[in-house]
Amino acid sequence: MLGEGVLARLGPQEFELNASGPVNLWLQYNLARGGYNAVAELRRTKTKLQVSGPNALYLLEKLTRESLRDIKFMRFRVVPLAGCDVAFLRQGMGGEIGFELHGPLAQLDTMLNAILEAGQEFGIRRLGSRTALINHLEAGFPTVNLDYLPATADKAEREFFDR
Repeated sequence: MLGEGVLARLGPQEFELNASGPVNLWLQYNLARGGYNAVAELRRTKTKLQVSGPNALYLLEKLTRESLRDIKFMRFRVVPLAGCDVAFLRQGMGGEIGFELHGPLAQLDTMLNAILEAGQEFGIRRLGSRTALINHLEAGFPTVNLDYLPATADKAEREFFDR
């Protein structure tokens, strides 16, 4: 395994890869080597927020004022949230219906505040990024540099994780 990421098809000839580190190296390597008529632009313009748990669906439907029940596992739909166009990626890493929200990085605080405000009624709690590792473990999604080292790991990285 090299890494993990989500490749979303935005249009007939437009894709977006949400990943970091080794996956981006893998993408660049394969585009250069494979003779594809494609260009990869590496930039960070989006952020991700994860809303999971037994009330996630109800909270997000209340916040967006639309049903999200048509979004199948590992599929997404763009939905307005706090004045932003946000891709709602249906996941559910912890055994509950959940969503990873891919929205504009510049609007992170606006989106987060809207979610937290709407979530008060549902008892929302901020658990932090460390819980994502537990969610991945429970759902069987290995985490790079925790459950495995990527193929691009150098000698120093391998020695560090062998301790």
